[in-house]
Amino acid sequence: MRMASFNVENLFARPKAMDQRQGDAATRKAVLAAHARISELFELPSYAGVEDEILAQLLGPDADELYDVESVRNTLFGGSAPLPIDTTFTAGAEIKAIQSTLTEEVMLGDRTVESWVSEATAQANAAIAKAE
Repeated sequence: MRMASFNVENLFARPKAMDQRQGDAATRKAVLAAHARISELFELPSYAGVEDEILAQLLGPDADELYDVESVRNTLFGGSAPLPIDTTFTAGAEIKAIQSTLTEEVMLGDRTVESWVSEATAQANAAIAKAE
């Protein structure tokens, strides 16, 4: 059996850091080293203890002037984001079937959008009440 792979990055333009016409060699080398280091950091099983280094690599030396660093830190490392509302999946399959049936009726011209909303709400509420 023969297998082949292709690096899809080759389909696109090479990064500027590899283009000898961009900047000087020292700058290109520093950018490639930073890219390699951030790639290593992203591969870690846990970011505990390296959060500051990751932020420094991502945001750069002027981070405090350009970004709200604490917000970025909380977004990246603050754990799971709280949902603004609780999500209920009670009667989810039934509600999906109701939605499909009523949508089909609207598409066929047998129901108005306004009646779709009121009927979908009534049927969904009934399906949830029955399931609970």
